[in-house]
Order: sequence, then structure tokens, then C-alpha cells
Amino acid sequence: MLQRLATAGMLRHYPSMEPPAFEPLRFRRRPADEMLRRARECHAELAARRTTRHFSTEYLLLPIGYPAEQAQVPAIRRKPIEDILRWNLG
Repeated sequence: MLQRLATAGMLRHYPSMEPPAFEPLRFRRRPADEMLRRARECHAELAARRTTRHFSTEYLLLPIGYPAEQAQVPAIRRKPIEDILRWNLG
């Protein structure tokens, strides 16, 4: 995501990032029944996956750009550093 923001010129903190290299799209035509079977398998796999939103009500807010004058933001609290960082001093 940071790479995309940098490429779009919205992120200036990473001047060493270069735009991604693209390769031409190559694909092979498949029979309709095989495409349907593969699409169903893919859909079933995606439906079985779980992400952070399935396990947590917490969210990560990444403010990008400048807010409009009438912008409203949620009232969130910062977690204490001890909740997000584990010190390994040994």
C-alpha cells in the first residue's frame, strides 16, 4: 500500500521507492466448464478465509492527505505502548 501511495505522489517519506515494473498480461484460454469449476473453487476458498476483521473490533486508521475544513474524525484513543510493543532486553 505504501508503494502505491508513493507511486501516486501522495507519500513523500520514501524517496528511494521506484515505480513498480509491469509485465505484459499473458493468459491461456480454458474451456467454459473448467473456468466455472475454478471460479467456484476460488469462491469457496475465499469464503473460508478469515481476516483481522473477523477477530477484532479494533481498526487501523491511516490518514492520507489533508482533511477538508468540515471533516469529522472518530474519537479514538491510543493504546499504551505496552499493549503494542514487547521489549526483549535479554
